[in-house]
Amino acid sequence: VRFDADYTLARYKQVETAPWFKVQDDMVVQNVYLHLFEKRWAAMGAAYYRRDPIVGLDHRVFGQGGLGFQFANTAKFKLLAGGSFALGQQSRQEFGGQAVRAVGFTDSLVLRLGKTTSLEQSILYHIDVSNTDDKTYTLSASLLSQISKHAGLKVSFKRQYDSLVPKGVPGLQSAITVGLTIGFQPSHVHTAPPKP
Repeated sequence: VRFDADYTLARYKQVETAPWFKVQDDMVVQNVYLHLFEKRWAAMGAAYYRRDPIVGLDHRVFGQGGLGFQFANTAKFKLLAGGSFALGQQSRQEFGGQAVRAVGFTDSLVLRLGKTTSLEQSILYHIDVSNTDDKTYTLSASLLSQISKHAGLKVSFKRQYDSLVPKGVPGLQSAITVGLTIGFQPSHVHTAPPKP
């Protein structure tokens, strides 16, 4: 189980006397569940919320379920990919309220570069089955380095695409961010004691 919350706000002005204008105001909250079966198959589920007024998205919320396959699972390299189906609701400034009925593709890649450093990549791609002009994807790649037991440094690249955007607004957005992460490790209190 994994929970992520991400909020990005950016303002820009061309010259000192010009007013500031907002170029990014994006919020994403998601909860992802993954259950591995034998022989590398996995059940996947997710709850997702996004708001981005810059691209005319008042909100997009959906639940998603699917099936994935773990192509690699070693101490240094993990790769899982699969298909999914999403049901939900969205509201766009130029299109109003719309149902979300989308098929999707997702993957998760983790590459261990050392004891405290790893590279993580994921993509979430959707195409709506009732309106094939509605396509979205989010590509994320992050370099993470552990600096203490519960804290780390994260350098990430995110690329988002929306096909339904207001005229004059680019559908493709990219950002590079640097920040701190906080992790909560699972408790080992209930771990069975070693046999004598």
